[in-house]
Amino acid sequence: MTAEPETGASSTAPGDAMSTAPRPASKGRMALALHALGTTYLPDVIGVAWIVLFAALYLSPALKDGAGFGPADLGRGLSLLTHVVPQPALHNSINGDTITQGVPWNTLDWRLVHAGQFPLWNSLSGTGLPQMFNFESAPLSLPTLVGYLVPLSMSFLVTVAVKLVIAGTGVYVCCRLLGTKAIAAAFGGTTFMLSGAFAGWLGWSVGGPVAWGGWILAGTIVCYRSRGRVRDIVLLAISVAFCLYAGFPESYVLLAMGLGAVLVVGGIVTLAFERRIGVIGVVRVGAGTVLGGMLAAPLLLPGVSLLSGSARNGKDAATGIPMHLATLIFAQGFFGLPTKGSFFFGQVNYYETAAYVGIVAIICAGVSVLVSWRRPVVIGLLLAAVGCFFTIYQLGSGAPVQRFLSKLGLSAVALQRIQSVFELVVAVLAGLGLEILLRRWREQVVRIAFTATTVVMALVLAELWRKVATARLLPTQLPSSTTPSVATLESLRRSSLIWPTATIVAVVLLVVASWVFRRSSPERPWARRASSLAALVLLGAQSAFLLFAGVGINSYSHDANPVTPQVATLTSIVGSKLVGLDGGNTNCAASSPHNQIFCGVRLWRGVGFYPEMNISYGVDELGLHDPTIPQAYFDAWPVPNAEQVTPVNLNLFAPDVDTVALARRYGVAYVLAAPGEPAPKGMQLEAMISGEALYFVPGSERFSFVGADSAGSGPGRVSAHVVSSSHPSDAKYVVDVSAPRMSKLAVRITDVTGWHAVTNTGKTLTLHRYEGGLLSVEVPAGTRTVTLTYWPRRFTEGIIVAVLALAILVGWAVAYPVGSRWRRKRAPKVVAGLPES
Repeated sequence: MTAEPETGASSTAPGDAMSTAPRPASKGRMALALHALGTTYLPDVIGVAWIVLFAALYLSPALKDGAGFGPADLGRGLSLLTHVVPQPALHNSINGDTITQGVPWNTLDWRLVHAGQFPLWNSLSGTGLPQMFNFESAPLSLPTLVGYLVPLSMSFLVTVAVKLVIAGTGVYVCCRLLGTKAIAAAFGGTTFMLSGAFAGWLGWSVGGPVAWGGWILAGTIVCYRSRGRVRDIVLLAISVAFCLYAGFPESYVLLAMGLGAVLVVGGIVTLAFERRIGVIGVVRVGAGTVLGGMLAAPLLLPGVSLLSGSARNGKDAATGIPMHLATLIFAQGFFGLPTKGSFFFGQVNYYETAAYVGIVAIICAGVSVLVSWRRPVVIGLLLAAVGCFFTIYQLGSGAPVQRFLSKLGLSAVALQRIQSVFELVVAVLAGLGLEILLRRWREQVVRIAFTATTVVMALVLAELWRKVATARLLPTQLPSSTTPSVATLESLRRSSLIWPTATIVAVVLLVVASWVFRRSSPERPWARRASSLAALVLLGAQSAFLLFAGVGINSYSHDANPVTPQVATLTSIVGSKLVGLDGGNTNCAASSPHNQIFCGVRLWRGVGFYPEMNISYGVDELGLHDPTIPQAYFDAWPVPNAEQVTPVNLNLFAPDVDTVALARRYGVAYVLAAPGEPAPKGMQLEAMISGEALYFVPGSERFSFVGADSAGSGPGRVSAHVVSSSHPSDAKYVVDVSAPRMSKLAVRITDVTGWHAVTNTGKTLTLHRYEGGLLSVEVPAGTRTVTLTYWPRRFTEGIIVAVLALAILVGWAVAYPVGSRWRRKRAPKVVAGLPES
């Protein structure tokens, strides 16, 4: 176990291929060059290959179960239209948002792009909502862009795979820049990539921005150290831009909190220890960050304004989770799992609590802190980890930290989701710690730190083994109808501790070996490789634990959206018309017997498709499950006491359409009613599909004239009417009209900023808000065509800002070499140590 050179590059020794001794003529310059490249880059090639390999192994069930990533079995069971009999046991019963939002939005992005359209608007969610600007659909994120290159059946799986690789390689590069060898960097990258919270959120948009955390840290490091090289600024700018394009504004805030703590604390410590700080480096970091934000301006400028009016904005979500769930940092499955054959009894959603990072990573992170506690970056990472920990977990029932952050303006942020950022900083610390063990294990302080952290982890595991028996206290806190036996709960806990226990045994053996062989001669052949072998053991143990802890959590399928005969019947009848749902959830008084929490428009009663899942089938349904639903959309629903304003189920709008008046208000042409619901008066029965009645609504269209002119009242008056309408692209409608005089055209499209109306003569019309939170326009007499297009002005402004950022980067790249040459020419020449006179 010899100490190795700090630089991570191979040293030159007599007899090596890089020595200056004469070489055979057969080894020409090309051979030497190839050898040099191999010596320099081979460790990194192997390190990155390790990360890619484990990303592939994590997703390997797709080879057997199908390339469709996500719980298709769960989604299929939500609707009578796709329900199969008998319904098989669900593999994962709670990973719903992946199949109800992630997969549909990815499907819509892919279809629009392959149809030659930019994914600006989603016309299949109710009366329509922005697609790009809901952030979570992420049509310009790097994983999604790669997903466009493969068939639709594999697209979502590929986006998930790319997200994993981005996360792992980002931490890898960050660790390398902080001075670790490839093996320690691979350790850190694998730890973050497969950690519980990040891997758990893979199918949801929450983890998209956090995946870029390592790359942002790496870009910050090179910008701070750089001498003005444009490539360093470009790295940071691109990382920030892709982080923003990855979606989920909540994750922006959480990532900024975590990385901001690292940078601010590290800067303060640097200033305190060194009495100086690189101001120019700070400026370069700021420039790279700002330019990254400018590159993402096409999303940010229109998106932020849209979020400000959404129903999700301002609601209290900053609650944290109970402290006892921190045990899941050490043992995946200590409270069971949400998969078939197990049972999750953690009393909080599994995905909000999964936080395992591996015993080995915690030990290595502890070594880094104990040995390098004066290093600014280590102090920054440590305090960021501590801050994240107390942001996730509640200090008592009062949750003082979460309450304080809520008062600072973070009430709409689910603070416990900073877990993935916590795992990011722990992974970097772990990589630094393994590097210390690899290079400096002979130092007594290192061995003491290694021993101390191992003993602490052993005591933690011993306590967890003791708490296996406390599972018998939990059934009284859970519904007796769903709780397994006490023996089953205890068995689940014991099985969760097998991997951590085996891991700690391996680490203890290495601790003993480090003390036994501390005086061995570093010149012995076996000793020179011992430290690398030990590091490989730790890397293998950590990677294997993380792989087996999470590989069985996700679901896969051969067909994520099966077209059943019922679905085929429905789509053949309704075509592109809007379908309403009649599930009996008229208002909260009527719905409360079925559900004590959600009711009215916030309750979907199982009729038709779950909102957003209809996108995958190309059916337009008056139901939305989207973070950008305007609060005005809820407020405009005319049925009293339908839960238009509520602190729960914020993003779901699934109203009961049980009258012709409601259907016509929103342009609903068909209504699908739940079995047993009375036939709505004035509607015509079209078909019975899986027990659900499909009704036609006469006179209900997306576009129609309203008022006296449309009725043709009065002697000699001719009514204005819609001749026909077409939908040439998702963000465009063309309406052919007959308008003898100025008339009001109801445009049943969600009223959000960005829609424009132009007549056949080129005249721009002003759109107004109409009933239902929709739009209307005054059509001048003689107009034959009204063309409606969605293109927000702020989107144009964002494109201009992004182009400006590109111009700055290109100009910088061109100007810097010219300036460098000019400075070299202007520099005084030195002869014999003196400047030339």
